[in-house]
Amino acid sequence: MTDEPDGIFVVSLPPQGLNSEVSKSILYTRGWVLQERLLSHRYLYFGKTQWFWQCRQSTVAEFSGFEDQETGTGAAFYDGDEYDYLDDCTKFIRKWMRIVEAYSRLDFTVQSDWFLAIQGLVNEGKAESGDENYYGMWSTMLYVQLFWWIDW
Repeated sequence: MTDEPDGIFVVSLPPQGLNSEVSKSILYTRGWVLQERLLSHRYLYFGKTQWFWQCRQSTVAEFSGFEDQETGTGAAFYDGDEYDYLDDCTKFIRKWMRIVEAYSRLDFTVQSDWFLAIQGLVNEGKAESGDENYYGMWSTMLYVQLFWWIDW
C-alpha cells in the first residue's frame, strides 16, 4: 500500500457564465467587437472553461444544464417586457441610445473608425425602423436624442 496514485487524475475548472467568462475579457473593450456581436445572427464564443453558442434568441453553454443570464445577442440593449406599453419607435430609440453609449466607452486603434464601425448598425436600424439617421441620431425623435447630461 502506497500513497502514490496509480491512475490519471483530471482537474477541471468549474464552468462560469458567458458574462464573467467572455464578456468581461479584454476583447470586449474593442469597438469592432460590439458591432460584430450585434450584427451577427449566430456567434460562437470560446471561453476559458467552455464554449458558448449564441443567436438572437438564446445562449447555450457547452455544459448541459447550464443556464446563462443573458438570453441572446445584444440582450442588454433591449428593454424587455416591462416597457411593453411604449410604442415601437420609443423602444427603438431607447435601444439605440444604449448602443451609442456602449460604443462611446469602447476603444478603437484608429479613432476615425468609430463612425465606420457604427455605420453597419445604422444601416440595420434604417431597415428596422424605416427612419433616417443624421450623424448618429434618428429624425423621428431627434428632440429626445439632443438631451444630454453628466453622470456624477
